[in-house]
Amino acid sequence: MGNNEVVLKISNCSKCPNHKCHQIYTEDSFEHEFGIYCTKIEANPDERWACKTMNGWVEYRLVVFDDWDPAKYAKVPDWCPLLKKE
Repeated sequence: MGNNEVVLKISNCSKCPNHKCHQIYTEDSFEHEFGIYCTKIEANPDERWACKTMNGWVEYRLVVFDDWDPAKYAKVPDWCPLLKKE
């Protein structure tokens, strides 16, 4: 058999199979921050506050967060490990 290649065209991280979405834990019970994380990259040390989620600690890099619809703003970042430059 020959070599097969699968290419996914993704313009939003919420559509990537390597994303996770978690509610970010905050001190304020009225806040409802949700984060989209990339499971291919370790957490950024400057964003450790976002690693504490309602599901426990996550060690993934935060792509975006929003209080209601993070997918709306989850464009593919320049640091995406799957990004292919044309």
